[in-house]
Amino acid sequence: MTVQDIITRVQTELEDATGESGSDWTDADYIIGKLVTIGDDIAIRLQLLDLDYSTVEVILANVAANTIDLSAYQANGAPLAMMILPKSVEWRIVGQNQQQWTPVQRVDKVIDTDTGTGEGAPGVNAQLTGNGVTAAGAPFVAPVTNVSAMVVGGTVTVDVGALQEEVKITAISGAPLSFTAVFSKLHGVNAIVLTSPAGVQSDDPTVESYEWRGGILKLSPASTPVDLRIRFVATAIPPTLDNNSQQFIIGLTNVYVYKCCVKICAARGVGTNALVTFFTAEYTRACADFEGLSVKTQQSKTFRLGGRRSNAGPNSDVGAPQGAPIVNNVNTGTAGPAGPAGAAGPAGPAGPAGAGLTVYGFTPAPNGITVLFGAPVGITSNSIVARNGLILGRGVDYNSSGNAITFFVAPLAGDILVLYQ
Repeated sequence: MTVQDIITRVQTELEDATGESGSDWTDADYIIGKLVTIGDDIAIRLQLLDLDYSTVEVILANVAANTIDLSAYQANGAPLAMMILPKSVEWRIVGQNQQQWTPVQRVDKVIDTDTGTGEGAPGVNAQLTGNGVTAAGAPFVAPVTNVSAMVVGGTVTVDVGALQEEVKITAISGAPLSFTAVFSKLHGVNAIVLTSPAGVQSDDPTVESYEWRGGILKLSPASTPVDLRIRFVATAIPPTLDNNSQQFIIGLTNVYVYKCCVKICAARGVGTNALVTFFTAEYTRACADFEGLSVKTQQSKTFRLGGRRSNAGPNSDVGAPQGAPIVNNVNTGTAGPAGPAGAAGPAGPAGPAGAGLTVYGFTPAPNGITVLFGAPVGITSNSIVARNGLILGRGVDYNSSGNAITFFVAPLAGDILVLYQ
């Protein structure tokens, strides 16, 4: 389904439930704002179940030598714009084949392969050409005499005196020679451009390590251009949409529809508690259906052990000459004949019929302050209380008396509280 299909479904559900049509409840832009917010929530929920549903793989070709982070690739509209959390990073030398990817280890601090000393004064590396820098406050492509000492993610100092400023490089081009940065000042032609002292100069042709810090994927710089293959947890809907016909939601239609309705009704406040309870129950049911199906599919999947297929060795069956018998290096005797099958045992007695569970909500809606809530039925020792899909413990997370329940920690606004009876 497209984003527009989801918006239409949300509008229909809210209009049916409230009897209102064309209100600000069902404004398309308002609904998109809610969808963007819950996209991250649902993606993370699926990852906690160890499902790969929201995992995306992207290959970044010809990443420049001495690149120290991928912030330029994480900007809106760039290949990694939808990344919530990296799962794995692999590298290969530009031009190598698919079998030559090498895993990059994740560390708390990237391994330092930069041989630059950071000592001494910067040197004059380039000058602005063309018309110089003629616009400030937005990314600007600045033409220069050379870019040999520049790296994406590095900084340069532009101009001298009162006009001098330091800017971060977000892109580099070799034809024509230029770099992209956001300038706060205007600079004339021939203004000098200085790199940071000694620059970044890796002495290692490999990508040794990576870390996830401050929402930026940082790398040990390689001395040569490399390709990177990155698997990451992705939000289902990007922060900005080109159009509502884009296919971002597949298989999770009901989950998004009902979660969006919960968010909107909770935000409206007065008079919507019954709607929050209703849509929460529908959302919980939709999640359970999808997660149950996904887990079942995951359990039936064949998992391949890590590593590559080895070359033929002394005990390997690979590479035997044509016509030669294949001999397994196992010391076993000749197999004996199969024994007769045993008689089938008697059928066991039928078990008792199971009892179904009914789902109830609580009132009022959580707000981060209230700890006392009410349920439409009495809460017993056999009741199950859940918050955002996690089962809570009586005496550990809450106490109850009759229809009333007191949480030890106030549920936050938007939390989903459910009673199974």
